[in-house]
Amino acid sequence: MDDTRRGFIQCAGLALCLGAPWADAFAQVAGASAPTQDWAQGVFAARNVREAVRALGGAAMVETQEVSWGNTPDIAENGMVVPIAISTTLPKVESIGILIEKNPNPMAALYEVLPGTDPSFRANFKLGESSFVYALIKQEGKVLVARHEIKVTIGGCGG
Repeated sequence: MDDTRRGFIQCAGLALCLGAPWADAFAQVAGASAPTQDWAQGVFAARNVREAVRALGGAAMVETQEVSWGNTPDIAENGMVVPIAISTTLPKVESIGILIEKNPNPMAALYEVLPGTDPSFRANFKLGESSFVYALIKQEGKVLVARHEIKVTIGGCGG
């Protein structure tokens, strides 16, 4: 590793260490609570759909057809970059999560939906192999699940 890159990484690490107390102090001065990551630990630790539904506060898996998968492919030529787009017309959506069944870390994303906004997103994900992709939609305290199968022809995060 060259000296310039090493110096940059050391400075960035130091800035992160020094920045954390300042961010906490700023949040307290501004009257906000300090940000925590506790809310996500249970969801992102989920190893399957049922665990993720429980972590989001759902009692059971309730399937829905009220999900549009946009430009999400049925066959991905390269698992390294797979576009996944999800939208729904359901009212009062609180969050949308993505779980990729056969990835090493199945829970890939969780997006909070602000009131008055369209519950939709688009992002690129890695798929290690052909898998079901689940949309977990939290709506008024229940979790709705929709799934889409994607077949991968060239490996992504699994090889």
